[in-house]
Amino acid sequence: MLPGMAARAPITWLDGLFTATSAICVTGLVVRSTGNDFTLLGQAVILAMIQIGGLGFMTLSSSVLMHLRRRITLDQFAVFRASVGLPEGEQLPALMRRCFRIVFVVEAVGVMLLFPRFNMAMPPDETLLAYAPKALWQAVFHSVSAFCNAGFSIWDRSLIAYRFDPYVNVVMGGLIVLGGLGFFVLTDLEAWLRARRAQRKHKLLFQSRVVLLTSLLLILVGALLLYCGERMNPQTLGNLSVTRQWQIPFFQSITARTAGFNTVEMAKLSSFSVFITMLLMFVGASPGSCGGGVKTTTFAVFATMAIGSLARDEEPSFQRRSFGPRTVTSAIALVAVAGTLVLASALFLALVELPGTSLERTGSTFVELLFETVSAFGTVGLSTGITPTLSAAGQLCLIVLMFLGRVGPLGLVSASLRGGADPAVKFPSEDVQIG
Repeated sequence: MLPGMAARAPITWLDGLFTATSAICVTGLVVRSTGNDFTLLGQAVILAMIQIGGLGFMTLSSSVLMHLRRRITLDQFAVFRASVGLPEGEQLPALMRRCFRIVFVVEAVGVMLLFPRFNMAMPPDETLLAYAPKALWQAVFHSVSAFCNAGFSIWDRSLIAYRFDPYVNVVMGGLIVLGGLGFFVLTDLEAWLRARRAQRKHKLLFQSRVVLLTSLLLILVGALLLYCGERMNPQTLGNLSVTRQWQIPFFQSITARTAGFNTVEMAKLSSFSVFITMLLMFVGASPGSCGGGVKTTTFAVFATMAIGSLARDEEPSFQRRSFGPRTVTSAIALVAVAGTLVLASALFLALVELPGTSLERTGSTFVELLFETVSAFGTVGLSTGITPTLSAAGQLCLIVLMFLGRVGPLGLVSASLRGGADPAVKFPSEDVQIG
């Protein structure tokens, strides 16, 4: 709201609140154009909020406490341990230093890789040297935004101009995947790579294996389903060659799980692909990462239990390991609360945005509203373009949903992991028919 932030029309309080929440919660939903409605200073403020939000509320607060040499309580440490997957015996200061080092090294590498390609897109009336500062800012902004899974872009059409550029797709996709794995998994991977160089053995921990395998499965299956849904759509893949057809589904499968960049207009996707995208957004990234959603580990627990139940397995297992009852309970609670929150928000948006409007007049508007709510909760940022047109009540609903989607799952899981006192009275159990 300060002078010098807006490039064109003044920013309203609601626009400022929406943009700040979206940046801090690394969502990417926008009501004003980041590149056109904000000055360079305004974009820098947005980028700073993205970086703070990407490092995480608990990570940042813990680093400040550590810097001031204050002691954190056991409850605060339990929340931080749950947020980054800190294993037993791991010292907090050592993990914090490794996390910050990995974040800034990966983002710096992303800048170095993106800068040459962005600089080649200079206008005809400029030279490489004259355009370099602008290309460098574009590389910095998109590298940080991609690793933090924010989805903010200073281009109104996101990465659509680079939809057939395999280099940009690979670099941006790689940054998104690394940012969505979680700090704990990244530090575990770093230790594994160092052990390989020193010719020592280092087995990846169980959570790392769950996250890596589940993320790979979601990317591959998501890309295949999106390809099947769009290969006959003339507005997306229908008129493209086979080699180009696969680039868009793969990138969209990666970005749908909380990144928010897009190489195709979401409003042009088929209904099948929109539904698949919503499922990917709801699952989201991994624990302790820059992304949101119910997390890949929750999906892994659900899939393992479902497959085990169908196979009549007494103790469903994932790579010869079974999930503890507290983990299963936390996963069920998280999905139930998240699903209820998304549906309630979508119904509220329908109530305030489509009051008394018949189905034949609304068409697919409710699907667009549901898409926005899933995107807000999963802190994704993909949009069908309806967000800027929402009323003040609708935008406030998305603001609350973005905040709850960022901090809610962590708080819910942390509360369930801490447990409580044994009940004074235990009631007898009985079975009921299911299904």
